Amino acid sequence: DRYRRRGESDQPDAMTILLGGSIASAHLDMGKALEVAGKYSEALEEYENGIGMLEHTCHKSKKDPQLKMATREIQRMERAVAVSGERKKLQSSMDAAMAKLDSCSGVGEKDAARKQAIACARRLTRTERDSLGEQSYAVARLKLKIAKLQCEGGNMEGGLDDAEEAIMTLKSVLGEKHSLLGASCIFSATVYEKRISLATSTPVTCPKPLKQLTSYCKSMMNRALELYADALEPLTFKYS
Repeated sequence: DRYRRRGESDQPDAMTILLGGSIASAHLDMGKALEVAGKYSEALEEYENGIGMLEHTCHKSKKDPQLKMATREIQRMERAVAVSGERKKLQSSMDAAMAKLDSCSGVGEKDAARKQAIACARRLTRTERDSLGEQSYAVARLKLKIAKLQCEGGNMEGGLDDAEEAIMTLKSVLGEKHSLLGASCIFSATVYEKRISLATSTPVTCPKPLKQLTSYCKSMMNRALELYADALEPLTFKYS
């Protein structure tokens, strides 16, 4: 059995099942952490170790929710590993486009480089979505990068749409209280601030009322503060 990583017992006692379940959960958590880090081969191995413990030590049935979840994660990681060559090529293209954007100085040249970087990021996003699914950290991270590029180019509406989608995905993947959400919330709040300035100076060009924009901005910033307060040590947060 390709998933088997531990010895099996015909009739495991309660303590064996309890410890096996804890070790399996640790493997699955490590798999998720490695996936977030983009280490899909290592994540696949951890998921396989976890499913091996669930099947052969804990004797979980195929209908067990945790076992079904682990099986889905293995399938996702197998697809991610299969497109590693294509991912590397697309990532190199995006890195080159970003380097060009950083090095050019003229407005027209920067706009062209930014469009190229966005196009490269969208192609990589499609590859990640096809292999990992919509609800993945890699897709959310790329959406946030695209959002920043769009906002830098003046397309704040499109940028906010991508940023909000990224935040929703991060909540689904990492949970409601993960500190990585803080940076996304701060970015969205910053964009809302720019739109507030735009609404104040040229109300006709801004489709949303100033009061609504201000409410969105405060909501995002307060959410970021809550996330960082939960993530950091109390004294560190107090004196930072």
